[in-house]
Amino acid sequence: MPKFEKLSKVLLALAIISVVKENYGLEIANFSQLLMANITLNVVAISVGVGLAIFMGLSRKDAFTLGIEAGIQNSGLAIIISLTVLENPVYAATAIVYGVVMTGIALTVLLCRKIQLRYSFA
Repeated sequence: MPKFEKLSKVLLALAIISVVKENYGLEIANFSQLLMANITLNVVAISVGVGLAIFMGLSRKDAFTLGIEAGIQNSGLAIIISLTVLENPVYAATAIVYGVVMTGIALTVLLCRKIQLRYSFA
């Protein structure tokens, strides 16, 4: 199984590099619009994931894990669907920007959570 996992990661990386190379000008021209839309979508995805997990009685640790996972999965799924089902690399370019933004937001959320846990007296 690890061989297939490595192969899938390599193929996804090659697909991402290809899409970015083909659509670099489009991404730069629309970057500010893509950035704001992606930040909004990321924050909403994480918030909904965390909110639903807490509503269902999961621990805060599990809730944050679910929230971040919900946001990260969106990017990979969108890239695969864009390139295979829709056969439209422009959509994949948007998903790549989403993935980059999601990584930054997820790391920020994790850092804030770690700081909160470290200095929490409750």
